[in-house]
Amino acid sequence: MKILSHGRRSEIYDYSKDTILKLYDKDFPKEKIQNEYFKTKTIYKCKNVQIPEPLELVTLNDRVGIVFQKIDGVSMMDLFLIKLRVKATYSLGIRAVRFFIYKVGNYIFMHVSSISGGGYY
Repeated sequence: MKILSHGRRSEIYDYSKDTILKLYDKDFPKEKIQNEYFKTKTIYKCKNVQIPEPLELVTLNDRVGIVFQKIDGVSMMDLFLIKLRVKATYSLGIRAVRFFIYKVGNYIFMHVSSISGGGYY
């Protein structure tokens, strides 16, 4: 199996042509894995939510995992990182505009002040 990604307590493997396997660490509580499986199965049944279908619970080399339907596309982590980059870029753009307005505003104020003798209008 080829590893696709890893998380804090699990790895994601290319399990078959149409499935992936989220395989948890040996010491991760089996009850939590079962809860995730059943909660994800319930969410999958909702009409307005599009997530990979959880297909089955499996045990492999004393580790418990969940087999999911494979969906090609961008991962949740990649989407998060893309949004983070966009926000950072947007934030830098806003700061640059504010800095420009501040500098131009100061220049105009200084120029007008020197012409008028330093008074406020």
